[in-house]
Amino acid sequence: MNGTASNYTWRGNTSGWIPPEGVLHLYATDIRRIFSPENTLWLGDSTCRQDYQTMFSLMLGPNKFLRKKLNKNINKNKKKGMVAPMHCPARINQTKSVKFADLGQVRGTDQNCSIITAENQTIIDGSPHRSGFAIENQVTGKFDLMIRSNCLKQTITLLEEHKAMIEREYSVMIVSQGIWEVIKPWDCRIQNVTAATRVVEVLNNLRALSGPSLFVIWKTHGPHPNHINTPTLGEGIIAAVHNWFLEEQPSYMDLADFRSAVRERTFGALRIKGDLIPHWGLDARLLSIEIISHVVEKKQKREGKTAG
Repeated sequence: MNGTASNYTWRGNTSGWIPPEGVLHLYATDIRRIFSPENTLWLGDSTCRQDYQTMFSLMLGPNKFLRKKLNKNINKNKKKGMVAPMHCPARINQTKSVKFADLGQVRGTDQNCSIITAENQTIIDGSPHRSGFAIENQVTGKFDLMIRSNCLKQTITLLEEHKAMIEREYSVMIVSQGIWEVIKPWDCRIQNVTAATRVVEVLNNLRALSGPSLFVIWKTHGPHPNHINTPTLGEGIIAAVHNWFLEEQPSYMDLADFRSAVRERTFGALRIKGDLIPHWGLDARLLSIEIISHVVEKKQKREGKTAG
């Protein structure tokens, strides 16, 4: 389990964080290098969408990024009611329709991808992103987003429906969710089943899905800004996740502990505020991306598959 996240510190209320000793800051070129040999799927809630879009803009842009640009697409497709508007026949599931919130396509592997409009019309190869950081002559560099999982119970269903497609298409899956269980517990409830129990069920399903060809990362959600002094549902979820990783030690999974890394910038005037209570501002999202990238890089080093 990745144990460095709890050792990140911050320079007061400035934008800069200080990584643990021996851990380097990563630039856009580093992140492109790490993810270009992978086919990556982000799966989760609206915080997942915002991390994904920030990371995609970072990797497609110049090494010296403009902060305004990294905030531009964080709510892309949100006004469509979270309906994923993209479909790609090359990533078809034989039993269930697969729709993506966004796609980082690799030329030569994703013909006839389409956008599904609000009127349920299909535009072939309309404007899905091209990966841009794929390795030439290789079928890697896919970078996709599925966001139908505000609640843990939805993730369980999604994994069951798309297991074969995920195993076939991706080498890295990043799961980012949990905060909406705290924000809207009534919507996410299952009678007589606690959220802590549900998250363990999700983790067990992810472990069954993971393997030598698919590495799974669980990103812990950041705390609710109003829950500074009281034990909360969210802390119970995170404690269950920590305990599961410590006890199970899954071979093909790791933990990106965003909650621990951002703890100093969570409450009051120090919080790195996003556009909604559960969301985070740019500096927190960039730290999330850096932690996840380090986890993937460590995985590659263990496998002897680091990109040049």
